[in-house]
Amino acid sequence: MTPKTTSDQIPGSVGLLTPPEKDRYREKFAVLVECADAAAQEAVYVELRERGWRCKVVTV
Repeated sequence: MTPKTTSDQIPGSVGLLTPPEKDRYREKFAVLVECADAAAQEAVYVELRERGWRCKVVTV
């Protein structure tokens, strides 16, 4: 395998990955709501879903 030049490398790939032919990145916008506990998280999720919002539950 021929080492790639720095400009051809994907950051953090150590030269093992090649750049994709087409950029598939699509910009997304989101709002993160911090909740006191799981019950509050569920209540917010249910409320937003009832209002027609597409939601994801995340615990970090």
